[in-house]
Amino acid sequence: MDLYLITPPEANKDELSLARHFLEQGLQKLHIRKPFYNEGELRQYIMSIPPVFHARLVLHSAFRLVNEFPSIGIHLRGGDRQNPALVEQVRQMRPTSLSTSFHAWEEIVAEETTYDYVFISPVFDSISKQGYKAGIDLAGRGRLMQWSLQHKKQLPRVVALGGINVTNLELLNENGFEGVAVLGAVWESDNPVAAFNALFRASGSQAGF
Repeated sequence: MDLYLITPPEANKDELSLARHFLEQGLQKLHIRKPFYNEGELRQYIMSIPPVFHARLVLHSAFRLVNEFPSIGIHLRGGDRQNPALVEQVRQMRPTSLSTSFHAWEEIVAEETTYDYVFISPVFDSISKQGYKAGIDLAGRGRLMQWSLQHKKQLPRVVALGGINVTNLELLNENGFEGVAVLGAVWESDNPVAAFNALFRASGSQAGF
């Protein structure tokens, strides 16, 4: 499974140096989710990361920065998908990857826009969001694959999100998830480097070069 890392919403101690380190170690995607950052702050964040890794960065806001950094991907939030004009604008930008988030298997089936991969959550009780309880039937991944075959419709790669740690990764692998996305398991750890390394090994990820 591929390993994706979502940034904390607010600046975390040593975040940028850690992000660069994780990318150097082979992190597939770093999702830059900074709801309180303006466009200028996001630009500085991107510029602090060596260009060789930009193809593995994904923006959750300030999408027009893709015009300045064309190798970066875009992630649409659920609310973004309700704005057809925005979705079309983003598609015209031709980001290197386009992803979004869902909270039910039926939403993936019903979606008409083509995505490279999608997050589905919460698969387990969230680490970073108190009270955000598991709400996804893991067996639904297998049913989704069967539906795809029966209807001859190609669906995006599915990345599990929510409450993921080294002890439950194997269960997600057994259920056919192509990737896992983490936030609290790394950034809220006493030792983010050790936490990332353990998750990277447990996921069986390959270096993202």
